[in-house]
Amino acid sequence: LLLHPPVGVWLNRCLRRLRGLESGDGPLWSAVGHLHAVAASAALLAGIDFRGAVPVRDGGVILPALGFARIPDRADVAEVVMTDRKAAVVSGPYAVTLPADFAEEAPGWHGLRRLRGEHRGIVCSPYVDDIDPYRDFLRIRGPQRLTDKERQGWQERFDSAWRLVAQQREVDPRGIGACLSSVVPVPYVAWPEPFSASSPEAYGCVLLGGATDPLTLAAALVHEAQHIKLSALMDLVPLIEQGLEEIHYAPWRLDPRPLRGLFQGVYAFAGVTGFWQDRLRRAGSGPARDTAAFEFALRRAQTSSGLRTLLDHAELTPMGEEFLHRLVERLAQWL
Repeated sequence: LLLHPPVGVWLNRCLRRLRGLESGDGPLWSAVGHLHAVAASAALLAGIDFRGAVPVRDGGVILPALGFARIPDRADVAEVVMTDRKAAVVSGPYAVTLPADFAEEAPGWHGLRRLRGEHRGIVCSPYVDDIDPYRDFLRIRGPQRLTDKERQGWQERFDSAWRLVAQQREVDPRGIGACLSSVVPVPYVAWPEPFSASSPEAYGCVLLGGATDPLTLAAALVHEAQHIKLSALMDLVPLIEQGLEEIHYAPWRLDPRPLRGLFQGVYAFAGVTGFWQDRLRRAGSGPARDTAAFEFALRRAQTSSGLRTLLDHAELTPMGEEFLHRLVERLAQWL
């Protein structure tokens, strides 16, 4: 529960707000009081009897990693009650009874649903989060429930994309599946590629904008999984000193990036290069092979350029130098 991505986003936002580093769109007590909702989710998952107050926002109560209970009145606070393994969210005369399986739908209750992809026994089953106010680490947003048709579209695209991810062997697909815990549909657009993003504050979360074809989605999943893995590693092992002062040309972006951002980009696009190298090896003649050849050549050149910049300008730790030199060796194998 504590590793559920929106919990990390809430915690970081709340701490920044308490320190005066960020303004909020609601009362401070409600933001801090989200801790009560986290505690309520923990108690529900543990199956213990309890009664606890939780804040109401956006017309209901969010229970992190479980779901959203709609409250029809304008109360600021509701209660979550669990007795003999029967749970409800109560506000005045209104009560929303929670299903035994929290992922299911019930009157007034929207469970947090999952996507699922499986290929040759390699499984990835992240949440598709359309309800948590902290699901989007770029801004707080109310629930925007996907329709059944929209959700089915996401499921079909994800299943097809995951098959492509699991087929390739250049970036460990089991590792990718292990670090993708939630997918968040967002309305953002980007150019020239479709929007995708991840953040160290939301470990395992990937924001995805708009409908994309399975091949593009597969490349985006590999890309963001690389970011997620490197962010976790850099929390544990220092690879670069400083790195926010200078900005340099980033071959994959229209704007220059600090060296730390360049480090992230190099690792992410090394993974994307491997993905397209594998697609090129598998493709027959025709448009699919032409696309794979172009993407592989482009991503390999971009990654190589970024590596040269880092090795020339970044103040690397010994582990950071070894890390980058191993990436150089890996790129050389893909010629």
